[in-house]
Amino acid sequence: MIKISNETYIYNIGQGKQSTKHHFMDAFVKYTVERNKFTLKLIGRNLLHQNLFKRRSVNGYSENLSQYNLVPMHALLEVSYKF
Repeated sequence: MIKISNETYIYNIGQGKQSTKHHFMDAFVKYTVERNKFTLKLIGRNLLHQNLFKRRSVNGYSENLSQYNLVPMHALLEVSYKF
């Protein structure tokens, strides 16, 4: 089984200003052998390597900037065995 998920976040900064877009992609590949007893799963996170998530909001009274550092692109190998 192969699954790929993609998410896009679009924030409008304020009136007449450009919007901010963030794209994220995760994927995993799952392989099962020996009648569902042995399973291998390769998981990839943040495949588009986004380092920073910023959200800026502006209204008539204030301007707010939120900024988060993200976990870098990485992969995880999961192995499971059912007795």
